[in-house]
Parts: sequence; structure tokens; C-alpha cells
Amino acid sequence: MFKDMSIGKKLLAGFITVALIAGIVGYVGIRGMNILSSNLESVANVHLPAIDALQIINEAQTAVDGAENALLSKNLTPALRKEAYDRFAAAEKRVKDARPSTTRCRGQRKRKSPGIGPHHCGTHGGRTICGIWR
Repeated sequence: MFKDMSIGKKLLAGFITVALIAGIVGYVGIRGMNILSSNLESVANVHLPAIDALQIINEAQTAVDGAENALLSKNLTPALRKEAYDRFAAAEKRVKDARPSTTRCRGQRKRKSPGIGPHHCGTHGGRTICGIWR
């Protein structure tokens, strides 16, 4: 087949073949970038707020541990005792402020599995996590 073709046609066929291969590689690359972008949005919109909330809850737990240790002291004045109880209250408030981002469905109806549409609510570890489903 290629024996009967002129050099110009052989070169043209070679360039067209290379262009097709480059087009296929480009399409696969762009498709992969789009998939990666949607997965990144999922991480940013669903998982990162939950991680931030867990970090706040962990910090509040550390504050509670410190207040408990302070209350165990025998030489604790009433003012220091009140300060320790205030740290308990502040830590509890931080936990309550952090939890809605991992337990409320932001005004949308709750679903246990990915639904059709732009919103997704799911459960993970007994908590309802909501975010954008694409």
C-alpha cells in the first residue's frame, strides 16, 4: 500500500497519524484534568469543612483537659476555679459552633446516598456530611 504512494503522501499520512495521536493524548489529558478538578472540588466542599471542624473540636478537647487538670489542684482559689469553669464553657461553645458544619444539611433535604442534582448529603461515621456532588 505504501509502496505505490509518493513521498508527499507518505509524509502527509505520517503527519496526520502523529496529529491524531497527539489529539487523543490531549483529549485524555484534558479529561483527566476535569476529573481531577471535580474531585478537588469534592475535597474542598465536603471533606475540608469536616476536617476543620474536627480540628476545632480537638483543640476544645485539649482546653477541657487543661481545665480538668487545673480543677484537680488542691491550692485552687475561687477565682481560678471560676476561670477553669469558664474555659469549660468556652470550649463547649467552640464545639457547638464547629459541629453544624458536619451535621446539618444546609437547608437541603437529607439523603443517605449521592442523589441526582447539585447537592449531596451522605453519612460517614454516624454523621451527616453535606456538600456539592458533581
